Amino acid sequence: MNHRQRDCVYDEDACLTRTGHGPANRASLNTIALAVIFANRRKAENLADTRRSLKLNRGEAFAALIRP
Repeated sequence: MNHRQRDCVYDEDACLTRTGHGPANRASLNTIALAVIFANRRKAENLADTRRSLKLNRGEAFAALIRP
């Protein structure tokens, strides 16, 4: 994942976390979230549809985290 993808999806540039390890931690968590989204994305779905479906079905999102 690159910065542009994280910024477009999570609007990282507008985040007010600027001190300590906050920005790096936020970027890491956003990268993990995007990896789960891309892993569960179907060919016909766009990124927004995948985010909505995972948001509605949190069990599927958590299962994706532990899936090999």
